[in-house]
Amino acid sequence: MFKEVIKLFERRKDNLINLLETNSAEIDAGKQHQLYGAILEIDFMIKTLQHHNDRLAKENLTMRKDKLLKFD
Repeated sequence: MFKEVIKLFERRKDNLINLLETNSAEIDAGKQHQLYGAILEIDFMIKTLQHHNDRLAKENLTMRKDKLLKFD
């Protein structure tokens, strides 16, 4: 689930970066600043989701190891 959401955010971030790179002459400074802020927020969300995804994967691995080690 996290991977699909991360891909969506990455695509949106890439689109915004492309918009800034290709149309910076036509976009006023205030809008450029807003786009840059949006890119930073999206990047923060991507990192947060990746962190939670990694933590969840680690917890699942630990639970599987614990189950294998129990000889009930």
